[in-house]
Amino acid sequence: MASTIFSSVDYELVIKKSRFIACIQPVADRASAQAVVQQLWAQHPDATHICWALLAGGQSAAVDDGEPSGTAGRPMLEVLRHHDLEGVLATVVRYFGGVKLGAGGLVRASEQLHLTPQTLSGQIKQLEARIGQPLLRKAGRGLEPTDAGRLVARYAAEIFTLGDALQDALSTGHDTRRQSVLRVGIVDSVPKAVAFHVLEPAMALAAPPQLVCHEGGLTTLLAELAVHRLDLIVSDVPAPASLSVRAYTHLLGRTGIEFFAAPQLLRRSGLTIQKVRRDFPACLATLPMLLPTAASALRPRLDAWLGQHGLRPVVAAEFDDSALQKAFGREGQGVFAAPAVLSSEITHQYQVQSLGAPDDLMEEFYAISIERRITDPAVAAITAAARHTLFATPHPVAQKRTRPPAKKST
Repeated sequence: MASTIFSSVDYELVIKKSRFIACIQPVADRASAQAVVQQLWAQHPDATHICWALLAGGQSAAVDDGEPSGTAGRPMLEVLRHHDLEGVLATVVRYFGGVKLGAGGLVRASEQLHLTPQTLSGQIKQLEARIGQPLLRKAGRGLEPTDAGRLVARYAAEIFTLGDALQDALSTGHDTRRQSVLRVGIVDSVPKAVAFHVLEPAMALAAPPQLVCHEGGLTTLLAELAVHRLDLIVSDVPAPASLSVRAYTHLLGRTGIEFFAAPQLLRRSGLTIQKVRRDFPACLATLPMLLPTAASALRPRLDAWLGQHGLRPVVAAEFDDSALQKAFGREGQGVFAAPAVLSSEITHQYQVQSLGAPDDLMEEFYAISIERRITDPAVAAITAAARHTLFATPHPVAQKRTRPPAKKST
């Protein structure tokens, strides 16, 4: 059961010339807490920060007020929760003394590791020499990790977590390994079904990762990859060489493009599926088309292919979302194009028929990562399955329907 306090308690502390004035006091709600904080600013107009945490009236708050995110308000709030307090406000007024305390630095890190700063610095230099990249760089009077340093830190955290899990497993007899996380960015023009089949092999591993998928434009996703918020990008175009982002493009495979239409569309047009397939691709000039927008990697290829064959179909609609495009196609609003590797799924799910698949129209899919040589087991499974299974051979339906059926000899 939660408890509370009946009067305020103050405490003052000086650390490396910085003055900290802490107070814990009873409050009724968030509005009361905010009023107290305003009073503190009036009393301490020259203070650098006023951090606070609240548990009152079913509400909670944790405010860092300019201190490094998560280093002030959140720890204070956790202390209140640990003691099961209610109706309590904790505040800390800080006057900066000219020395950054931070949460790190070589001296602080060496103290925590019981090493001299010189020894720790030497070990970091050895690691940098081994991996061939700097891990730290100067930032003002301190240090901050480079992109490589952040990546190493993330992998190191996973290694330490796995080590702790191993120790727990040995002492308890139970495997307590935490599930790894694979953060994937999917370019919004990639068909959802293609993305699923590309990622599916990772889920079939003996120890599958937890997938966290984000959809967006390639430029946005590359920015997330650069700061290690993503592990992989699935794209229908390679990473542009002009971008100042270190990323490596791995071709997953190529697939033909197949054209589909609903039976009711053909009936309204007075056509049969046999006639359409016999006259493909010329038949496309007489049918309304549902096309991807110009932002899609497929659209320029479609336009060029149609132009090469002298086709100028009526464009009924354009779509950013390929699933929405197929939904319109299912209702007979027009012919649409899709990857041939999805042919059986599309015809079954959307109740449409394949009109044909030209030999000279292809689409490519890529995996983009920060690794030149893929070592992550999940990413390795994804790329191997895509190359050897998903995109391994031309789709049989696509080959069969590019030409009219042969006439029986008499």
